[in-house]
Amino acid sequence: MARSHAGIIIALAALAALAAGVPASAETLSLEQAREMVLESNQGLKALDELRAASEAAVRQAGAYLNPELEAETENFGKAEIEVVLTQPVMMGGRRGAAIDVASWEARIADLEYESARISVESELIRRYVTVLGAYKRIALIDSTIEISNRSIAAIKRLVDAGATMEVDLMRAELERDEFLLDEAGLERDLYEAELKLAELWGDRGLGYDRLGGSVSVGPLLPMIDELDAALEAHPEVQILDTRGLLAEAERKQARSERVPEMALSAGYKRNNELDENAVIAGLSFSLPIFNRHKGAVAEKEHERTAAEHEAGQVRLERTADLAAVHSTFEVRGRELDAISGEVLTRATLIHRTLNDFYFRGKVGILDVLAARAHLLDLHMRIVDLSEERAVLAADIQELTGYPVDVVE
Repeated sequence: MARSHAGIIIALAALAALAAGVPASAETLSLEQAREMVLESNQGLKALDELRAASEAAVRQAGAYLNPELEAETENFGKAEIEVVLTQPVMMGGRRGAAIDVASWEARIADLEYESARISVESELIRRYVTVLGAYKRIALIDSTIEISNRSIAAIKRLVDAGATMEVDLMRAELERDEFLLDEAGLERDLYEAELKLAELWGDRGLGYDRLGGSVSVGPLLPMIDELDAALEAHPEVQILDTRGLLAEAERKQARSERVPEMALSAGYKRNNELDENAVIAGLSFSLPIFNRHKGAVAEKEHERTAAEHEAGQVRLERTADLAAVHSTFEVRGRELDAISGEVLTRATLIHRTLNDFYFRGKVGILDVLAARAHLLDLHMRIVDLSEERAVLAADIQELTGYPVDVVE
């Protein structure tokens, strides 16, 4: 029996080591370091940053003046007549200013999209970071419980050797310990997967660090819901919707400017060699907006502006409702956490200690002790689960509002 259990322990330990993987270094990675790596290396953010640069270039391009046109004509290869004319198109009706306004609002949207994505990525970083920290805590808890089980097994074995208790008690205690070892192997595998998902955010295939720094805050604090509502209004995602309405208005003005006739100024020189005459040419031309007065384009942008206003209002309602729901759950989980980590945990610890003492006095059975030990471990795990859930909810609130949260101690 002893050899059989020893073999199980060795196999389970090997499985846990395989699931955990081998760290590439012995360094500790902090949340701030991880954030810097994400902002520097995340491919999605890099793409949006390039689009920001492109939109800034578009603003410069929108302000450029139209190029002049040079036209030269000759008759009989210059023997009869030579004519050279320079034409300069002129942007009338505020077209250039309207184009700059449109490009500027598009650049503003590109900036806001980058900021919105940054908030989302940082919020996801918090979620994945605290998942790894939670895995650390669960493994530490089960390690501690296994250590307690091993001490209990040694004490029970002495009782069995002395004939003071049945060997089945030893078997039950060893079975419980082996189940804990199996659970630990699963937790090690979960940790390995969580580290991989975390490293994905900055483009690595593995964490590359021995462990993460810090621990999940048991009670992260958030402001009142009214303050978070105000932060939600300033969120880049909400600002994008408002800016789309302003962009549609700028595009409407641009479409209206297209109604103004296009004008071109021209000047040139004409040489008639047969008559030995020179002449200066000057001209002015206008387009005639008879068939296309851009009424459809103007109406299109008016509808787009109104649609953007309606969409912004609907998104505000949805995000406000989502914020209220997440904030409420955050508060409820906080009360649950306070209740379990307070008197409930204290009583469970006392019950386990008392039953363990009573067992070695021969007053209760081993099953009572094992049940109390499993319940105590379950309570500790629930505390970790609730702490991690609250941290994830805080990250959700950060993503909804842009309000920075501090969930790692």
